[in-house]
Amino acid sequence: MVKINRPSRPRLSSEDVMAQLTELAPHLVEHCRMDREWIWYCGPSLQGEGNRATREIIKQLCFRFSPGGHVMADGAKGHWGNACLRPTPTRRKSASRTDHATEQDFIISQLADLGL
Repeated sequence: MVKINRPSRPRLSSEDVMAQLTELAPHLVEHCRMDREWIWYCGPSLQGEGNRATREIIKQLCFRFSPGGHVMADGAKGHWGNACLRPTPTRRKSASRTDHATEQDFIISQLADLGL
């Protein structure tokens, strides 16, 4: 299997993200709120074809959609979030899963060598 490395996007501080958001989509700024290191968009829904350009802008600024949303301290719910400089967890396959696949490949190759 060939692993394709995607180019990583530079992480921006919350001030830089808000500055770029102000420049690219000023109508969204009033709906953005800070929660610790994250910026959350808590405004009206961005679903539908009419909001496609707005969704592309916030995706370009590394906002991610959260289907379950994130409830803010004041009760507002944000569905688009940006982690800014906060590191996010890396999900990796467990070693045992990889070893199991390798073992299966070995057994299959041994059976093939025996003509089975």
